[in-house]
Amino acid sequence: MKPFFWAVMTGKETGAAAWLLKPFLWSMSVCYAAVMCMRRALYGVGVFKTHDLGIPVLSVGNLTVGGTGKTPLVILLAKYLKSKGRPPAILMRGYMPSGGVILSDEAGMLQEALGDVPVIVGADRVKAFHEARCPKNVDCALLDDGFQHWRIRRSLDIVVVNAACPWGNGQVLPLGILREPPEVLKRAQVVVLTHVDIGREHVAGIKEQIMRLHPECLIVETIHAPRQVIDVFYPEKISDVSMLKGRKVLVMSAIGAPDIFVKTVEGTGAVIKDSMVFMDHHVYTSEDIVRVEERCRVLGAEAVVTTQKDAVKLRRLPRSGEGLPFVFVQVDMKVTYGEAEFYSIVDRCWHS
Repeated sequence: MKPFFWAVMTGKETGAAAWLLKPFLWSMSVCYAAVMCMRRALYGVGVFKTHDLGIPVLSVGNLTVGGTGKTPLVILLAKYLKSKGRPPAILMRGYMPSGGVILSDEAGMLQEALGDVPVIVGADRVKAFHEARCPKNVDCALLDDGFQHWRIRRSLDIVVVNAACPWGNGQVLPLGILREPPEVLKRAQVVVLTHVDIGREHVAGIKEQIMRLHPECLIVETIHAPRQVIDVFYPEKISDVSMLKGRKVLVMSAIGAPDIFVKTVEGTGAVIKDSMVFMDHHVYTSEDIVRVEERCRVLGAEAVVTTQKDAVKLRRLPRSGEGLPFVFVQVDMKVTYGEAEFYSIVDRCWHS
């Protein structure tokens, strides 16, 4: 049922069942929008308190649920800030839907990618920050998924928009995938368009809409560029992306934008025999691995290709040296338009 609801929310399901469901979802969307509006207003008039952490806070958020490419942007920013002598800490909620015992795939990916950058996880991010034993030289905080998190005062609001699917079906949750309507982009100083190579036909229209809403907003364009291929269970095995060219593979993912990842793998020259899609943030089991391997045998696939976020979760499972290779494509976010202006705005957070 979950994939069906997602198809309705993204506008991909338009059949009779979707139309019958929409009146109920519409009423829920009205209630959700009203609650979000009231919550914003209560913060605005001071009924709910906004906390100052005492250091610059750069928020990286989005308007939609599902994959926008927010985590690679956090990694890009963290590396830039470190290179400028302004070491950051990352604040995130970061728990899996299973009840808070397992750290999220995003938190694990950030820890792997950034090494000594503190990744502070907690539902109460203000409390988590004050209780964390951060190095004394931490100079700023990156607030992951922070656009709707009004408890923390920020120096900069960056919103990530997936150019291949910017607003879903244009409706607010649960009828659509929007957390807030696009009009609230007026709160942001920067909008980062991701996957502009895949969603190129939408880019001009998205930029025009954003400029109508917020003419002073900086719009930055980015792509996700595959860098290398790494074995999920034996990460010391690293290969060039060219190793996938002509190879028969099965693509497996549990992310918000699986179609985009399939296109990324296609771009490496791999021959995709099938794509097995699990719901976003799915916690993999050994049974899932068995199912995937069986599907590969049926289709003649030579390897399973997944994402770095999925690899973090898959690595927790027991694995022998036998069986098909499971590899992930490591990607780097690259700014293709607006890079100098983007980093200039980031640098100004220390001079405002």
